Amino acid sequence: MAQELAEKLTHENFITQIMDEEFLNSIYGIGEKTIENIKKFFTTKHNLNILEQLKGYGVNIDPSKYSDHLKASEAK
Repeated sequence: MAQELAEKLTHENFITQIMDEEFLNSIYGIGEKTIENIKKFFTTKHNLNILEQLKGYGVNIDPSKYSDHLKASEAK
């Protein structure tokens, strides 16, 4: 489920995409409870502050970087 989610996240501002219930429903294995928990995580100010801090420290959280890595790993 996590790998499919990483592959389908395409936007640098992935929070908008991951908050879309239709998008989340398209991921195999994600049910109502998981959607609820994802939305709760990404609407909690503390968690959003941590993500901003990570970006400030230079952590690249652009999901396209990781989906490319996953595709390369699968090709081996």
